[in-house]
Amino acid sequence: MASYKYEGKKILVIDDDKEMVEFVSSILEPRGYVVFKAYSGGESIEVLLKEKANLIILDLKMPLMNGLETIDRIKTISPDVEIIMVSGEGTVSTAVEAMKKGAADFLQKPVKVEELLSLIEKRLDMQQIQSLVSLYETSQQIFSELNITYMLESIIGYLTSIFKADESAIFLRNCEGQYSMESGRNMNKSSVSFCGEIAQKISKFSPSKPKSFIFHQGMPSYPEFSGLQSKAGFDSAIVVALGEAETVSGLLYIGRSENKNRFTAAELKNLSYLSVQMTHILRSSTLYSELEQKITGLKNAQHEISDVRSALQEKEKFAKLGVMATELAHEINNPLSAVVGYVDLILQESDI
Repeated sequence: MASYKYEGKKILVIDDDKEMVEFVSSILEPRGYVVFKAYSGGESIEVLLKEKANLIILDLKMPLMNGLETIDRIKTISPDVEIIMVSGEGTVSTAVEAMKKGAADFLQKPVKVEELLSLIEKRLDMQQIQSLVSLYETSQQIFSELNITYMLESIIGYLTSIFKADESAIFLRNCEGQYSMESGRNMNKSSVSFCGEIAQKISKFSPSKPKSFIFHQGMPSYPEFSGLQSKAGFDSAIVVALGEAETVSGLLYIGRSENKNRFTAAELKNLSYLSVQMTHILRSSTLYSELEQKITGLKNAQHEISDVRSALQEKEKFAKLGVMATELAHEINNPLSAVVGYVDLILQESDI
């Protein structure tokens, strides 16, 4: 049984048989699922234009627009949504056709409750796995970049896109112990202030205390953050701390406005997973920057040593030139002295 594992997940039930729709709803709603109802293919499209469903249960045989035709329309609006096709007159060929068009599974009527619940949970499990795989692959591409500024900008772009956020930001702790926004999208002053205060409070938590949270406006908040939520400009938000158990080095934040679905526990889990990776990469990037600075310092020292050596070599050359000049002068002076001596002797003899 689903047993609240996916509480809050949205399921659209489409069937022209209203009793069937109510029957499925009565099974799902007590287990924490949010159920939308549609009694025709056309009506289901109207629902999907307003709401994002995580999974669809679709009847095959309906008037005006049958199940196969409805799949085609659904996939143009929500290409990634999981669809379970249900039919009382299904055949192997029909099931194959439904799978080709994008249905994930096929159930035969009358529907067995345990089979339906098991299949729903299986499909949602697959969604979660696919989301994590996509998250891992994309984060690996982002984190392969060692330039911290470029990496933070890439992460913000990714967070905004994958989580369909209206605003997102990364806050990092500076040497003075304050948290400042290093990269962000569409952040207003109230959200920046909210994140800064949240980061300061989380930094004082004990190591065993959770450091990831979902906030919804108009709903009871965590007692640790009472009074802060009303300052923010979001309708729904996720905040996840970066860092080790005893040190909060930063904060990841994503927020949505009123006209979008609120964040779920599954999205909180995905962002928490990303924060673990980011913590390791930030540490590696910091170590890399420090190493790069040391290497630059060594290179500068090496250049200075080379310059001193060149200067010494120049001095040595001049010293050698001085010795050579002295020796040359000595060699020149010797013959000149002899000449002068001969001239003096001749003059003396002339006087005689």
